[in-house]
Amino acid sequence: MEKEKEEEMMEEELEEEEVSTTHLCCKYSTAMLVYGVFLWILGIMCLANVLIIYGNMYMPWYYPGVMTILMVAYLVGLVLIAIWFCNESQSSRTGSIIGGWLILGAIVALILWNVFFVLNHNKHKKEGVKVGSGDDPDDYDEEDRQSYILGYLIWGGLIVVLDILFIYCAYSHADLFPPEDEDGEPMEDEATMMEGGAREYSRKRAI
Repeated sequence: MEKEKEEEMMEEELEEEEVSTTHLCCKYSTAMLVYGVFLWILGIMCLANVLIIYGNMYMPWYYPGVMTILMVAYLVGLVLIAIWFCNESQSSRTGSIIGGWLILGAIVALILWNVFFVLNHNKHKKEGVKVGSGDDPDDYDEEDRQSYILGYLIWGGLIVVLDILFIYCAYSHADLFPPEDEDGEPMEDEATMMEGGAREYSRKRAI
């Protein structure tokens, strides 16, 4: 019986050792940090692009307006990720996962909105998209609709890939921690509590 128990304990230890704690060549937390930084940089670039569109005299106000609403959701996701950067806890880990999903939803909606708008804006006119800002027509370049959409698909697809990797690492990182109680202390599961009680009982009998 004792040998069987020892073998079972050894198997459990081996299973615990086989649990992956790394992503590619670094820890999940480090990978999250790297992906999060890239999401921040690309998010700032997207926000700058929206602000430039506001100055485009050929675009209606609602085009960048809808993009602004979607960018707010993106920025909320970035803030939740930043909170995890500054404070490692169960709530911040959950917040980072929620932030990743917010970013994913926002960027997918942003891509779809741009594709829908460009394909339907002045579609009766055989002309491309005016790119630029200001009141001087000479400050604008004309870009064909396919290239304009392709740009959003490429950059949006890059953000989607990075964000999916971030969400994967966030879930994997959160699974490495035991659940916490209301005071933020790790909670012991039933098996751990029984094992601890058995050890305490054996220690008292030995005394």
